[in-house]
Amino acid sequence: MPTTPTTTPVQPMSMTGIRTILTALKDIEGISGSFAVGKTGTLVARDMPAVFDDGSLSEAGERLIRMGETLADIGDQLDVAVIRFLDHKVYLKVLSSGMLCVLAHPKVNVAALRMAVNLVGRRITPVLEQLEAEPPNALTEDTVKTAPPTEPPRPVPGASVASAGNPALGQRRFRGRTIG
Repeated sequence: MPTTPTTTPVQPMSMTGIRTILTALKDIEGISGSFAVGKTGTLVARDMPAVFDDGSLSEAGERLIRMGETLADIGDQLDVAVIRFLDHKVYLKVLSSGMLCVLAHPKVNVAALRMAVNLVGRRITPVLEQLEAEPPNALTEDTVKTAPPTEPPRPVPGASVASAGNPALGQRRFRGRTIG
């Protein structure tokens, strides 16, 4: 007699599990790395080259989430976006509880990238939703071993970045020129 497959309840995935899934994206030729952020832009997991630190990815995540919210405010619901640069592109996939961001070479196979991002997005969305439901200051076993993360101070509007002691922080570049 043939057996019918039984469905087992889906167990919540750990952060290590998300990192493993993000690492699998590199199986597609041309993908350099990826990271996932929660609904507020908080970095959840990363598989990026070492040149990108967690602080930079968190800041980028917050800005990318705000970009999606801005578009939603004017009536354009962001689902997928591609930000193109000279040497790479960033592929963004909006999820119900965050965003998946993939760093790729310009000549990456976009069809394979899109399919992989959709699959990864479906697999990590439940974890992002679980994180959203948890209280923000809840300590887990992983965070008890280290001090709770502190949020870096936010820049004061109108304050000079150079006066804060770090002239490179907050400067923007447009077409090779420093602005602002």
